[in-house]
Amino acid sequence: VVECSSISLEGSAELRKMLAGKGVEYLAAPVSGNAKVIKAGKLTFVVSGLAGGASYALLALGLVLVNRSSRILNFAQGEIGALATFVVASLVVDHGWGWPLAIGVGLAVGATTSGAAGAVLMRNPSGGRVPPLVGTVALLAFLVVVEAKWLGGNRSFPTPLGGNGITLAGVVLTPTRLLVL
Repeated sequence: VVECSSISLEGSAELRKMLAGKGVEYLAAPVSGNAKVIKAGKLTFVVSGLAGGASYALLALGLVLVNRSSRILNFAQGEIGALATFVVASLVVDHGWGWPLAIGVGLAVGATTSGAAGAVLMRNPSGGRVPPLVGTVALLAFLVVVEAKWLGGNRSFPTPLGGNGITLAGVVLTPTRLLVL
């Protein structure tokens, strides 16, 4: 069990004891930490959460803006961003492009895909063709196949920013995390 709350040290110890009696492993990973955790410099989970949370907040904001402007929940929105990321990764890793040019092409691919999807799906939203909501699900499935078949699928690639980052309260903030924040 990974416990990610901000319960007291006593509560955490009690939970650990109860789970141990049942043969269950326990890992305390407090989200907000406490004085003891802060002094020990073990707020990595909190900092990672900030970067991840900022990314999710931007995605949620995009979903709300698209929904408010078109009255359609676009299930493919995140995957359009993933397609752009796969294009960047493919250009950098497989073709040796520099990051700035690859990122520019990735942004253009994402914007073009989004614009084309919007034009096709919103052309006649109630004219008897595929409803726009179903169309976004179909686009999501199509993009997943394209990424897996032609852009290398799930893989890791180097980060665009080098360096060691900075250390704050014993936590290393990488340049990429700093950029996200």
